[in-house]
Amino acid sequence: MGIGRQCIASLLLVIMILAPICCTAQSNHALRWGVNVDDEFEYVLERKQIDASMEPYLDEYAPFITRVDQGQSIIARVVGLESIPDHIDNATQMPQSNCTLIRANDSTVIMEDMPIIVIPVGDWNFTTEIMNFTDSEDMTFIDTETEWGRVVSSEFYMGVFKISFYWEMRYLKANGTLTVFTMSVQVSGTTWIDVLIIQTGQQSHDNRFRSIMISFALQSIALVIVIFGTTVIYQRMVRSRLRKIE
Repeated sequence: MGIGRQCIASLLLVIMILAPICCTAQSNHALRWGVNVDDEFEYVLERKQIDASMEPYLDEYAPFITRVDQGQSIIARVVGLESIPDHIDNATQMPQSNCTLIRANDSTVIMEDMPIIVIPVGDWNFTTEIMNFTDSEDMTFIDTETEWGRVVSSEFYMGVFKISFYWEMRYLKANGTLTVFTMSVQVSGTTWIDVLIIQTGQQSHDNRFRSIMISFALQSIALVIVIFGTTVIYQRMVRSRLRKIE
């Protein structure tokens, strides 16, 4: 009996020692990829209105807008998927996809290394938490049965000019692919950028896009466009006012 108790005690001690190690090794999420390398997805540039002053900035950071005409299709080809680590502690450790964007009518590659077309699926609660997505005055979180994403709608003043900014990105929960991308920038009621791209087969979001107000928090593309774009707008309008004074 004594030997049996000693064996049980020893076993419990081993379990207690190994428990922290086992817990550390366990995954803290259920993320997985919902697509495969070489999968392709088709998008349509459904709406496009761009002021000439914005073209250089958009062409540098978002050529999939400037180098495609309204109504034309874009093929997103998955060329790489990072391995998903068992343990993810912050947003910088989230695995990324790598897509090449191809203009459908002539097979011209218009952008490579595009990371925001596909995101992991399988654990949307974890993705929301790790990305720190919460509703706020300027941001609306999207989490439906079929879609996940965010809308960002903001208004601010630059001098006497009112800048209105809208950005929306939605992903299909089934495979993690981008289903809707829309961006709008207005200056004192004048449209400078108004773009809507949808995945083929998805319902047009024209009406819903107008009523909801906006999305996926500012990837570097959006930040650069807004910062540089509003600077250009301000400079042009100041020069115009100075000419009137002269």
